Amino acid sequence: MLKLLIAALLATSVSCLVKREMASEEDIKTILDAHNELRKSHGAEPVVWDEEIAAYAYDWSTNCEINHSTSPHGENIAGRTNDWKHTVEAWYSEIKDYDFSKPGFDPYTGHFTQVVWHNTKKIGCGVTQCDNIQGGLYVCEYEPRGNIILGGADPNVFFRTNVTEKIQ
Repeated sequence: MLKLLIAALLATSVSCLVKREMASEEDIKTILDAHNELRKSHGAEPVVWDEEIAAYAYDWSTNCEINHSTSPHGENIAGRTNDWKHTVEAWYSEIKDYDFSKPGFDPYTGHFTQVVWHNTKKIGCGVTQCDNIQGGLYVCEYEPRGNIILGGADPNVFFRTNVTEKIQ
């Protein structure tokens, strides 16, 4: 029993060490710069890094499955990419399919709308190199979440105020 307890404590300690190394300072800067440059071009305020949200993103990335979690946050995931800048740019590239004259959620533009969602204030991201996913699994979590759809007469009301056309 004592050996089992020691093994569990060591596993927890190692897990904590890994979590502290989820994203380097350079990665965090790249992630924030990529998001904030794109957000600024749509009139959205910059987002800040949140370690707790990043821990969630990192933990989900270790599943090595390209599926969304049941996160309480907004979430973007990507595989088959090589770095954070290209990952964020790939999410944003969905702008080409977004119809600003008919704002609303579309599964083909959900990554883009989450990146520029005006009400989002904090993000955290993590990546895991996975044998089954070329380039690894990249995950970003957003708080408050974007892509909010309401019931009622105007289910896409939040898209009009949170996803605006480029201003620069």
